[in-house]
Formats: sequence, structure tokens, C-alpha cells
Amino acid sequence: MLASDTEPVVCLVAPAGYGKTTLLAQLAERKGPRVGWVSVDQRDNDPAVLLTYLAVALDRVEPIDPRVIRRLAGPGASTLGAVPRLAAAMAAMTQPVALVLDHLELLENQACLDMVAELAVQLPTGAQLLVACRARPPLPVALLRGQGRVVELGVEELAMDDQEARALLEGAGGGLDDAEVDELLAPLCVSLR
Repeated sequence: MLASDTEPVVCLVAPAGYGKTTLLAQLAERKGPRVGWVSVDQRDNDPAVLLTYLAVALDRVEPIDPRVIRRLAGPGASTLGAVPRLAAAMAAMTQPVALVLDHLELLENQACLDMVAELAVQLPTGAQLLVACRARPPLPVALLRGQGRVVELGVEELAMDDQEARALLEGAGGGLDDAEVDELLAPLCVSLR
């Protein structure tokens, strides 16, 4: 689905059930062990918590200087300067790294949203940020698009075509004939127009 792994930011935007997490997992598998993964939940709406999870996810890929983690997550840590520190830690890694943020729609805290947007802009060369969201993500997509630094995949790109849907139904033992499959797919085809 993606022709290239070189764009720094990959945005998957579609409602539930379109396979965003599955595609992220496939991309992560293709990249190998150089992927940090954060599945966002409601508790991540605290900047210190979010920064801690991002740093720990990256630290699992390759150890980050413990001082950086303490500065990001320590008591009294401020979000001011946190993203440049995180980007610098990514840049200091021996090989490029990818950071996955799944379920980004659960972030509501503006400081957290701003940090993710800033990280997208400050990604070091070779690093990637892969995000999945049910609605348009809080990223500077227009800026990134203008710089050729983003791949955007939405409903049309993520939806199964007839052949893929038939294969899925057959693999699941659905035993539907062509007319039944067509009837099942009809609402999806109308919604994509």
C-alpha cells in the first residue's frame, strides 16, 4: 500500500474497523525491531505521562540517555523544550527509528496535541512518525504536505475492494454466493462515493 518508507510522517485516518492498527502492525513488522509503539488512551492526556510513554517506547528500541528520560518525565518537568530533547534522543540513535502512535483521537489535551505536532515537524532525518486516528490528526499536515514529508491514507485507500472482501469472507468460512457478497458490500461502495 505504501510505495515508500521514506516519508517522515504517515497518517492513517478512518473510522473504526478500517484496519488502521493492522496496517500499522504490518508496517512495524516490515521495519523490524526499530519501532517504538504507543497505544494512546485517555490517561495520556497529561503531557508528562505522554512524554514518559514516548521516551520509554523509544528506549525499548535503543537505550536513551537516562538523563533525558528524567528530564522528560521528572517532577516539575515542563513541556517547554521536551520535544527537542526527544527529537535529539531519536537523532542520537545508532540507526533510524519509527515511532507509532495508535488511537491518536484519544488525545484531547492541547499541550499533548501540540507536542505531537511539534514532534512531526522536528523529526530527525531517517526517523518516522506513524499515526492512526479516527478523525483528522492534530498535525501540521498542510506544512508537511508542502514539504513532501507526509503520506496520508484515508477511507478510500484503507477500504477493501470486492476481491479482498470476497477473499476475507471465504477465508472466514462465510460461504456466501456472489449476490450475497455484492449485497453485503453495497453500503460500503455507496459510502465511498
